[in-house]
Amino acid sequence: MSFGASDHRELRDLVRKFAERDVAPQAGDHDRHESFNRALFEAAGSLGLLGVLAPEEVGGAGLDATACALVHEELAWADPGFALAYLSHSVLFVNALARHGVTDVTRPVLQAACAGQAIGAVAMSEAGAGTDVLAMKTRAVQSEGGYVLKGTKMWITNGAQAAGGLAD
Repeated sequence: MSFGASDHRELRDLVRKFAERDVAPQAGDHDRHESFNRALFEAAGSLGLLGVLAPEEVGGAGLDATACALVHEELAWADPGFALAYLSHSVLFVNALARHGVTDVTRPVLQAACAGQAIGAVAMSEAGAGTDVLAMKTRAVQSEGGYVLKGTKMWITNGAQAAGGLAD
């Protein structure tokens, strides 16, 4: 998908059609069964929606925050649960990694995430801190050969979907 930052109307129209045609019809069934529609997520990736804020060099669309809000609004209208999975993946995972960690190691992860081939997870919630990231106690501690994460989480948003995303 190649939109200029000023082309918000065209983006909204594209996402609205996707939401009406593909997202809304499946929402109730996936809510009832508490299931995640992986094929729908991949379809969002093929439309370029999963990396709206990420630069084009890593497979993103390189758009602005308004474009991201438009995508989220249209998806939330059709399926709030899917929209939250999208938001966690696209903004909290893809955008954060693209803004703070594009390296030879993370570039393939970002490309897969923008395409919908991998799902990003977010581990923010901690007992005593909620989602206040400044109050978190979990730390990455450098050790031989890398880092060890030390701490506990209450849940990991998109964790169940992301568990095998890059294992292939």
